[in-house]
Amino acid sequence: MRPREGNPHGRTVQQWRGVAAETPHQFLSGNVADAWVRPCAMILTLAQVVQMRLQIANLKSLVLAGLLLAYGSCNLAPHAWAGETDLNLACSGNSYTADGPFPTPETFSLKIEGKKPVLIGGLGSEKPVKARTLANNAIQVKFATREFTGEYFNFTGDLFLIHKDGRLTKLLCKPS
Repeated sequence: MRPREGNPHGRTVQQWRGVAAETPHQFLSGNVADAWVRPCAMILTLAQVVQMRLQIANLKSLVLAGLLLAYGSCNLAPHAWAGETDLNLACSGNSYTADGPFPTPETFSLKIEGKKPVLIGGLGSEKPVKARTLANNAIQVKFATREFTGEYFNFTGDLFLIHKDGRLTKLLCKPS
């Protein structure tokens, strides 16, 4: 039998059949180096590559979905608080002084309405005081009056008041 024309190795079809039976693993590891076998081996590895790409694409979509779910659940709380433009809170806690041995119980009302000034006052007082808003974001609302500077934290519901006379008041706020 005469070799086909254009056959660079001079092998017959019967000779190539024996070589073509080699496995793709042997081809990829370098045991079979003939150019005539490569197309057959590449068809098998191409199917494997397509399958691996589909698996990787599926894995990427699962990882992306997981990340979006984790980010969404972590990011949902600030937006929920930021979405509430009107907060009417009753705050209670203790006031501390540098030289005082015991804290003094305190109670305040706090009203936050969007862009309007913060209203704060003692729970029994007639009229709450308008406070100047210094910062209002998803994490905190910072405000100031003539008597103190206050910070309300949206995530925890904590209210801190730093009085001009040196007292610190730490309060926990709940919706009233």
